Amino acid sequence: MFDWNEYLILARELRLKQSEAALRSSISRAYYAAFCTALYRLHPSGSEVFSRDSHASLWQEYRRQGRAFSHIGVNMPWPAATTGYEKTTR
Repeated sequence: MFDWNEYLILARELRLKQSEAALRSSISRAYYAAFCTALYRLHPSGSEVFSRDSHASLWQEYRRQGRAFSHIGVNMPWPAATTGYEKTTR
């Protein structure tokens, strides 16, 4: 199984670079390190299949279980396309 902490290490390395691409990649790697770690904790067997709804359903499951900080993800705009990210990449 992949060690998602390696993504977090990479994110920290990329953060030190000054280019916009490196900073965007750093944020993405840090997010996916957190997301995949959280997903693995819910599904240690690796049975969860990624889909467009994986992010929202992960937060909802943490909220259902009463886990700390789950309220943060529930209040995020889903799907990711509504965050405005695509507007900055055109």
